[in-house]
Amino acid sequence: MKNLLKRKGFISNHKTLVDAVTRARNDAESKYGTEDSLRGHCIKYSEQIFNNLLTLGYNCEIIEGWCQLDCYECCTDTSYEEHTWVDVILDGKKLYIDVTGDQFNPLMYDENCFEGAYVGELPDFMSYEKPTNWLDFE
Repeated sequence: MKNLLKRKGFISNHKTLVDAVTRARNDAESKYGTEDSLRGHCIKYSEQIFNNLLTLGYNCEIIEGWCQLDCYECCTDTSYEEHTWVDVILDGKKLYIDVTGDQFNPLMYDENCFEGAYVGELPDFMSYEKPTNWLDFE
């Protein structure tokens, strides 16, 4: 996953967006912590980012989608969980914004783990459509 928040060019060219995302993440961490402590707070922080970006003139929307889990067998009755994030159109391209995605890290392989806030392409394990429940095939 290529997190645009780690690219200097993106940060300098899109400061207002980066500031809105960073503020939301810092607020979430100060109130709840990180990783699974953020469970249940994705809607709140997606709404916060959406409202801030809309006020700043960005074309964005709140998305209610799903996260396909890598390690689901021991912890849940489905191989996916509902999740909420923000999509923004930036320079003609749709970007995924997520400040609570690391809530799934304990149930994901290392290569699919989030490190704080994320802005970039929709990760392969996030979906707009309800995924197949792999537990139905076991």
